[in-house]
Order: sequence, then structure tokens, then C-alpha cells
Amino acid sequence: MAIYDKGLNQLKSKLNQGIGNYQCYAVAAEFSGKMCGPDLGAGTYFDQLDPVDDELIYSASDIGIAYKWSEYGWSVIKNPSYEDLKIGSILCFERSIQLSDEIHYT
Repeated sequence: MAIYDKGLNQLKSKLNQGIGNYQCYAVAAEFSGKMCGPDLGAGTYFDQLDPVDDELIYSASDIGIAYKWSEYGWSVIKNPSYEDLKIGSILCFERSIQLSDEIHYT
């Protein structure tokens, strides 16, 4: 079993169910918590928030900068290339990011 299977299997067990506060952030919170990363909250079982500067951050776009990932052995890559992505990565986008010349999300 690959190390990330524990987190992915946790998410698979939640298919067709609500997770935490029903926001997309809760999916990352569930995965991170199960993988012994920072407890991101979002109404999940993993709700022992430990954010940077003791500010509670509930925006998915801020997950990479809001928590002490290195204390858990995880790393943050800002603006990753395709080659940087690995199975089990948590990928978050900044607000109002333009993903291509044709698609712009706000």
C-alpha cells in the first residue's frame, strides 16, 4: 500500500456523503488530517487548528500559506509545474486565478 492510500481511502469512504462543513475546504481537511498533516478544521473530525500566526484561516486558496506544513514533514510548492505534482498532493488555487487563456475563475 502506498503512503497516500490511507488518505485517498478515507476520501473514498466519504463518497456520496457530506464532509465536515460541506465546503471544498473540508475535502483537503479530511485528507490532511488522515495523513497526519495539519488539522485544517472545516467541521471535520480533524479540527485542532494550528495556523500560522494563530489566525484561523478558512479559505481553501490560503491552505498553503496558512499552516505550518514543514512541521509535519510536508512541503509547499508555490506555482508548481506539472512535474512537481504527485499522487496524494493537495492542490489549491489562488482566488481569481487564470488557468489558461480561455478559462478564468473567480
